[in-house]
Amino acid sequence: MKLLILYHSNILPPKPGADEHIYTTAKLLSGTYNVTVLTWGSGISKRLEDTNLKIIHMGSDSEAVATVKYGKIPGFIMDILSYTGIRYIPFLRKARGPSIKQFKRLNLGFFDIAIRISYNNNRILKYLEKFQGTKIIEFALVSGLPHYLNNKNKWLVYTNNSSALSSEILDIVHKIMSRMVFWFYVSSLSSHNVIAVSEYDKLVLEKIKNFKVEYIPPLHNFGDRLDIHSDQNSILFFSGNDLSARIATEYILFISRKLKNYNFYITGFIPNINDKSSISSNMHLCGFLEDKEFHELIGRSNIIIMPLISGTGNQTKVTEAMHWGKPIITTSAIACEF
Repeated sequence: MKLLILYHSNILPPKPGADEHIYTTAKLLSGTYNVTVLTWGSGISKRLEDTNLKIIHMGSDSEAVATVKYGKIPGFIMDILSYTGIRYIPFLRKARGPSIKQFKRLNLGFFDIAIRISYNNNRILKYLEKFQGTKIIEFALVSGLPHYLNNKNKWLVYTNNSSALSSEILDIVHKIMSRMVFWFYVSSLSSHNVIAVSEYDKLVLEKIKNFKVEYIPPLHNFGDRLDIHSDQNSILFFSGNDLSARIATEYILFISRKLKNYNFYITGFIPNINDKSSISSNMHLCGFLEDKEFHELIGRSNIIIMPLISGTGNQTKVTEAMHWGKPIITTSAIACEF
């Protein structure tokens, strides 16, 4: 049996997070079936072939492959667009990837089953279903607006603040945009056969009429736990290129100056820090790390902090931290997926 997996992000090499999960799943399936993974997006075009597993990445150097390019847009504008949900709608087109013509030039032959990692608007699935009779499965990752507004009223009570009229207007905008974004997402799906990798996503998708939704626990291969001594005074923070992560980074820089007996590590996207003198000696800006360094850092850390405001599917970094038996500080946006 031949399987095709489509995904709008480069998994060569498999980075911690969704990429690692998709690579692990494809590798496991290749033990029984002939598996081809076709990806597109950032990075140079490349191929990997390993027995029954073939991974083809069509990078930004490929001809006319539609990819997302947010680097030219100022960060604060992206934050506003995320808040209103506007950016999610053009994302379907921006991340659509190779055309049917480009796909046919790859000469990959017939496929029994094709699986797409949503959220994108690629047309290959519909072509395969119509002309090859390929069975289609959507590997759904529910996409929507950041979750922080869902808990706004609770925070207002907690901080003894009353809701202003402008806040009520934003609530209405948020509800309308949430429905619009979800409608665009559902309209992009090519099949009513859907696999969800979180219980939360399953509950959301089951509300759609005629959808057959199955929940399958995510597959991971974090390997054996390394024999690493945990530093009882070590705190690891996963950063990202969004407003919440940048604000959290400023807080952690401040806290690190107050708690001199603790070592703070920030991995992932590192925002620009205007005042370099504000970085104390116990504050370590690691940036993006290779797999081995990343796993070692988790192993050494005593506490993991993930102040995320949005996420889809199973949050792999949380799962890995749990695998290491680490205490986790996170938000309801991430915890709800579990």
